[in-house]
Parts: sequence; structure tokens; C-alpha cells
Amino acid sequence: MQEALEAVKSIVNSNDATSQGWNRIYCPPDAVEPGEGGTCSAAGAKGAPDSNPYKVKVVGSVWKLYQGAETITIGTETYIRAVHIENVSRDSSGQIESSYNASNDDPFTQKIIVKVTPPSGTPVVSIVSFITRSIKKQTSPSQAPAVQSDWSGGINCTPVVTSFGTEYCSSDGNEDVTITSGSIKIHTQ
Repeated sequence: MQEALEAVKSIVNSNDATSQGWNRIYCPPDAVEPGEGGTCSAAGAKGAPDSNPYKVKVVGSVWKLYQGAETITIGTETYIRAVHIENVSRDSSGQIESSYNASNDDPFTQKIIVKVTPPSGTPVVSIVSFITRSIKKQTSPSQAPAVQSDWSGGINCTPVVTSFGTEYCSSDGNEDVTITSGSIKIHTQ
């Protein structure tokens, strides 16, 4: 169970040329081995705790997520391991709700349940973890990982100074900016 949970965490934190790792968990692949990728499952299709199981597998030295449970044989015993991914919702105080409510969806948190069924079928053992999105993928090396990557385009922004194509704002509720030739000084009032 712990191996599968760590594999999911590895997938979340990985990026490549085609996708951000978080997207692979939030919108898991519909692929069946040996392919990967696929189309995004509908939010409701992902959320039931005993439907749409996934498995983790190392492919080309990285963990990948595939649709379907997996069998693991240890000695003469065969176990079934399944990773379930569920959407999470939060109440008005920010607490995770016990039952998912689509109108309170938290797209930055996913519930991961890893279940292992022994050869006898019972008892099923499971581990639950909540994974949060904490990394924003940069689409280019020069792009900052923040929503606003320069001084322009801020919300409720009244330009104080406009020079060289950039705006410095004072009405956005953030710190004000003073400009001296060759430097920028941020100060509070």
C-alpha cells in the first residue's frame, strides 16, 4: 500500500513535455495497458470509492498511472492492489467534507485510497491520504510560477507610473512602489 501511495506522490510531482503531474491525478488516464494517456474521466466517474480503480507501474524509470487494479504475487499468494482517486470538497470553514459535494469542489486536493485484497478476499486493508497541489508548472523558462508574472494586468489596478511598458499599482491592496532610476523600492505607508 505504501509503495502505491508513494508512487502516486511521485506522479503528482512529475512534469514532462506533455503534461503536469497533478493533471494525471486530477484527471486520470482512461488508458488500458500498454498505452497511456487517454481522455479525462468525468468528475463523477472518478469519485466512487470502489469503482474506477487504477494501478501504478514503473515505465522507463518513472511511475505511470493506468486504469484497472493489479495483481501482485508474493510466493504462492496473489493479492489485488487498487488505487482509488476521489475529488474533495470543503465546507465554508475550509474543512474537508465527509461526502463529496460538487458545489464545494476543491480542485487542489484529491483523496487517494490504496486497497489491498488478500488471497482469502478478507479483510481488505486500505490506507487513505490527501494530496494537495503545491506546484504550478511553468510553460516556459522565463515564466514565473505566479499568476501575474509582471507588473501589469493586476486586479483593480490603477497605474501609478507607466514606463517602459509596465505598470506599478497602488490601489490593489498590496505594497506601494517607489521608483528611483535604476532601482525599485517597495514601501508601506
